[in-house]
Amino acid sequence: MPEKPAALLTKTQRERIASDFRGLSDAKRRRDQRQIRERVAAGLDDFGYLVDYPDEQFELAFDQYDDETVEQMLGELSLVTERLRLLHDIERETVVGRSRGRVADIETNERTLAALDVDEAVGGGDATARAGDRDRLRRRSTQSLKLGIAVGIPGALFAAVPPGTVPAPVDGPVVLLSFLFAGATLGIGLAGVALHGLKHDLLPALGRFRESPRDALRAAWERL
Repeated sequence: MPEKPAALLTKTQRERIASDFRGLSDAKRRRDQRQIRERVAAGLDDFGYLVDYPDEQFELAFDQYDDETVEQMLGELSLVTERLRLLHDIERETVVGRSRGRVADIETNERTLAALDVDEAVGGGDATARAGDRDRLRRRSTQSLKLGIAVGIPGALFAAVPPGTVPAPVDGPVVLLSFLFAGATLGIGLAGVALHGLKHDLLPALGRFRESPRDALRAAWERL
Protein backbone atom coordinates (compact mmCIF):
# COMPACT_ATOMS: atom_id res chain seq x y z
CA MET A 1 0.00 0.00 0.00
CA PRO A 2 1.53 3.38 -0.98
CA GLU A 3 2.74 5.64 1.82
CA LYS A 4 0.41 8.49 2.71
CA PRO A 5 1.70 11.83 1.35
CA ALA A 6 2.78 14.67 3.62
CA ALA A 7 -0.19 16.19 5.44
CA LEU A 8 -0.85 19.20 7.63
CA LEU A 9 0.01 17.08 10.68
CA THR A 10 2.51 14.27 10.96
CA LYS A 11 1.41 10.78 11.97
CA THR A 12 2.92 11.28 15.42
CA GLN A 13 1.17 14.61 15.88
CA ARG A 14 -2.19 13.10 14.96
CA GLU A 15 -1.58 10.35 17.52
CA ARG A 16 -0.63 12.95 20.12
CA ILE A 17 -3.87 14.89 19.60
CA ALA A 18 -5.99 11.73 19.54
CA SER A 19 -4.48 10.59 22.88
CA ASP A 20 -4.68 14.09 24.39
CA PHE A 21 -0.87 14.01 24.85
CA ARG A 22 -1.14 11.38 27.56
CA GLY A 23 2.08 9.77 28.76
CA LEU A 24 4.26 12.75 27.86
CA SER A 25 6.26 14.89 30.23
CA ASP A 26 5.22 18.53 30.55
CA ALA A 27 8.25 19.65 28.54
CA LYS A 28 7.55 17.24 25.65
CA ARG A 29 3.84 18.07 25.69
CA ARG A 30 4.55 21.81 25.43
CA ARG A 31 7.10 21.16 22.67
CA ASP A 32 4.67 19.04 20.63
CA GLN A 33 1.82 21.50 21.13
CA ARG A 34 4.01 24.37 19.99
CA GLN A 35 5.09 22.47 16.87
CA ILE A 36 1.48 21.59 16.07
CA ARG A 37 0.41 25.22 16.49
CA GLU A 38 3.13 26.34 14.09
CA ARG A 39 2.17 23.71 11.49
CA VAL A 40 -1.53 24.53 11.76
CA ALA A 41 -0.95 28.26 11.28
CA ALA A 42 1.43 27.67 8.36
CA GLY A 43 -0.97 25.16 6.80
CA LEU A 44 -3.95 27.52 6.94
CA ASP A 45 -1.81 30.29 5.50
CA ASP A 46 -1.24 28.08 2.44
CA PHE A 47 -4.93 28.30 1.56
CA GLY A 48 -4.12 31.68 0.04
CA TYR A 49 -2.38 29.78 -2.74
CA LEU A 50 -5.34 27.44 -3.23
CA VAL A 51 -8.10 30.04 -3.63
CA ASP A 52 -7.76 30.03 -7.42
CA TYR A 53 -6.29 26.52 -7.71
CA PRO A 54 -7.52 24.97 -10.99
CA ASP A 55 -10.81 23.09 -10.80
CA GLU A 56 -9.27 20.17 -12.65
CA GLN A 57 -6.54 19.80 -10.04
CA PHE A 58 -9.09 19.91 -7.22
CA GLU A 59 -11.05 17.16 -8.94
CA LEU A 60 -7.96 15.00 -9.38
CA ALA A 61 -6.80 15.65 -5.81
CA PHE A 62 -10.03 14.27 -4.34
CA ASP A 63 -10.76 11.68 -7.01
CA GLN A 64 -9.89 8.87 -4.58
CA TYR A 65 -12.43 10.02 -1.99
CA ASP A 66 -16.15 9.36 -2.14
CA ASP A 67 -18.71 12.13 -1.69
CA GLU A 68 -19.45 11.20 1.92
CA THR A 69 -15.79 11.55 2.88
CA VAL A 70 -15.50 14.90 1.12
CA GLU A 71 -18.64 16.10 2.90
CA GLN A 72 -17.10 15.12 6.23
CA MET A 73 -13.86 16.93 5.37
CA LEU A 74 -15.73 20.08 4.41
CA GLY A 75 -17.84 19.96 7.56
CA GLU A 76 -14.80 19.65 9.79
CA LEU A 77 -12.98 22.38 7.87
CA SER A 78 -15.95 24.69 8.42
CA LEU A 79 -15.84 23.99 12.15
CA VAL A 80 -12.14 24.80 12.32
CA THR A 81 -12.44 28.09 10.42
CA GLU A 82 -15.51 29.14 12.41
CA ARG A 83 -13.75 28.46 15.71
CA LEU A 84 -10.78 30.50 14.52
CA ARG A 85 -13.10 33.41 13.68
CA LEU A 86 -14.75 33.29 17.09
CA LEU A 87 -11.45 33.04 18.96
CA HIS A 88 -10.23 36.18 17.24
CA ASP A 89 -13.58 37.93 17.76
CA ILE A 90 -13.90 38.65 14.04
CA GLU A 91 -17.36 39.47 12.76
CA ARG A 92 -18.78 37.32 10.00
CA GLU A 93 -19.46 40.35 7.81
CA THR A 94 -15.72 41.10 7.88
CA VAL A 95 -14.88 37.59 6.68
CA VAL A 96 -17.49 37.82 3.91
CA GLY A 97 -16.09 41.18 2.84
CA ARG A 98 -12.55 39.81 2.70
CA SER A 99 -13.70 36.82 0.65
CA ARG A 100 -15.69 38.98 -1.72
CA GLY A 101 -12.74 41.29 -2.27
CA ARG A 102 -10.37 38.36 -2.83
CA VAL A 103 -12.63 36.87 -5.48
CA ALA A 104 -12.99 40.25 -7.20
CA ASP A 105 -9.20 40.60 -7.43
CA ILE A 106 -8.70 37.19 -9.06
CA GLU A 107 -8.42 37.01 -12.83
CA THR A 108 -9.46 33.47 -13.64
CA ASN A 109 -11.88 31.47 -15.74
CA GLU A 110 -12.35 28.69 -13.19
CA ARG A 111 -15.97 27.59 -13.25
CA THR A 112 -16.38 27.23 -9.49
CA LEU A 113 -15.13 30.74 -8.74
CA ALA A 114 -17.40 32.23 -11.39
CA ALA A 115 -20.42 30.43 -9.91
CA LEU A 116 -19.49 31.06 -6.27
CA ASP A 117 -21.91 32.98 -4.07
CA VAL A 118 -19.53 34.30 -1.41
CA ASP A 119 -22.24 35.38 1.04
CA GLU A 120 -23.82 31.92 1.00
CA ALA A 121 -20.51 30.03 0.87
CA VAL A 122 -18.82 31.83 3.75
CA GLY A 123 -21.89 31.94 5.93
CA GLY A 124 -25.16 30.19 5.21
CA GLY A 125 -27.76 28.22 7.12
CA ASP A 126 -28.78 28.01 10.77
CA ALA A 127 -25.20 28.19 12.06
CA THR A 128 -24.79 31.53 10.34
CA ALA A 129 -27.96 32.84 11.93
CA ARG A 130 -26.75 31.84 15.39
CA ALA A 131 -23.33 33.32 14.80
CA GLY A 132 -24.98 36.45 13.43
CA ASP A 133 -27.03 36.75 16.63
CA ARG A 134 -23.82 36.58 18.67
CA ASP A 135 -22.21 39.20 16.47
CA ARG A 136 -25.22 41.50 16.67
CA LEU A 137 -25.36 41.27 20.46
CA ARG A 138 -21.67 42.10 20.77
CA ARG A 139 -21.90 44.89 18.20
CA ARG A 140 -24.97 46.48 19.79
CA SER A 141 -23.41 46.29 23.25
CA THR A 142 -20.30 48.03 21.95
CA GLN A 143 -22.41 50.69 20.24
CA SER A 144 -24.35 51.29 23.45
CA LEU A 145 -21.14 51.73 25.41
CA LYS A 146 -19.75 54.17 22.85
CA LEU A 147 -23.04 56.09 22.77
CA GLY A 148 -23.14 56.27 26.57
CA ILE A 149 -19.64 57.70 26.71
CA ALA A 150 -20.42 60.21 23.96
CA VAL A 151 -23.66 61.34 25.62
CA GLY A 152 -21.96 61.67 29.00
CA ILE A 153 -19.21 63.96 27.73
CA PRO A 154 -21.36 67.16 27.55
CA GLY A 155 -22.65 66.57 31.06
CA ALA A 156 -19.13 66.05 32.38
CA LEU A 157 -17.92 69.22 30.66
CA PHE A 158 -20.78 71.32 31.99
CA ALA A 159 -20.34 69.86 35.47
CA ALA A 160 -16.64 70.74 35.42
CA VAL A 161 -17.03 74.45 34.59
CA PRO A 162 -17.07 76.88 37.52
CA PRO A 163 -20.55 77.78 38.85
CA GLY A 164 -22.06 80.77 37.10
CA THR A 165 -20.11 80.28 33.87
CA VAL A 166 -23.16 78.74 32.22
CA PRO A 167 -26.67 79.96 33.10
CA ALA A 168 -28.33 77.67 35.60
CA PRO A 169 -31.43 77.03 33.38
CA VAL A 170 -29.03 75.56 30.79
CA ASP A 171 -26.38 73.99 33.02
CA GLY A 172 -28.71 71.95 35.24
CA PRO A 173 -30.87 70.30 32.55
CA VAL A 174 -27.88 69.54 30.32
CA VAL A 175 -25.98 67.82 33.12
CA LEU A 176 -29.05 65.94 34.33
CA LEU A 177 -30.21 64.74 30.92
CA SER A 178 -26.68 63.90 29.82
CA PHE A 179 -25.99 61.75 32.86
CA LEU A 180 -29.42 60.09 32.70
CA PHE A 181 -29.04 59.07 29.05
CA ALA A 182 -25.39 58.14 29.56
CA GLY A 183 -26.26 55.97 32.55
CA ALA A 184 -29.06 54.24 30.65
CA THR A 185 -27.04 53.49 27.54
CA LEU A 186 -23.97 52.44 29.51
CA GLY A 187 -26.16 50.14 31.58
CA ILE A 188 -27.63 48.55 28.46
CA GLY A 189 -24.16 48.13 26.97
CA LEU A 190 -22.69 46.58 30.11
CA ALA A 191 -25.68 44.26 30.43
CA GLY A 192 -25.17 43.12 26.84
CA VAL A 193 -21.47 42.49 27.43
CA ALA A 194 -22.27 40.54 30.59
CA LEU A 195 -24.96 38.50 28.82
CA HIS A 196 -22.62 37.75 25.91
CA GLY A 197 -19.85 36.66 28.26
CA LEU A 198 -22.21 34.55 30.35
CA LYS A 199 -23.81 32.78 27.39
CA HIS A 200 -20.80 32.27 25.14
CA ASP A 201 -17.85 32.16 27.56
CA LEU A 202 -18.76 31.35 31.16
CA LEU A 203 -21.48 28.74 30.62
CA PRO A 204 -19.49 26.78 27.98
CA ALA A 205 -16.42 26.92 30.25
CA LEU A 206 -18.46 25.58 33.19
CA GLY A 207 -19.78 22.82 30.95
CA ARG A 208 -16.26 21.82 29.94
CA PHE A 209 -15.16 21.94 33.58
CA ARG A 210 -18.05 19.69 34.65
CA GLU A 211 -17.16 17.14 31.96
CA SER A 212 -13.41 17.16 32.61
CA PRO A 213 -12.09 19.47 35.37
CA ARG A 214 -8.47 18.54 34.70
CA ASP A 215 -8.61 19.25 30.97
CA ALA A 216 -10.51 22.50 31.52
CA LEU A 217 -7.99 23.77 34.07
CA ARG A 218 -5.08 22.77 31.88
CA ALA A 219 -6.57 24.57 28.88
CA ALA A 220 -7.10 27.71 30.98
CA TRP A 221 -3.51 27.52 32.22
CA GLU A 222 -2.15 27.15 28.68
CA ARG A 223 -4.06 30.26 27.58
CA LEU A 224 -2.35 32.19 30.34
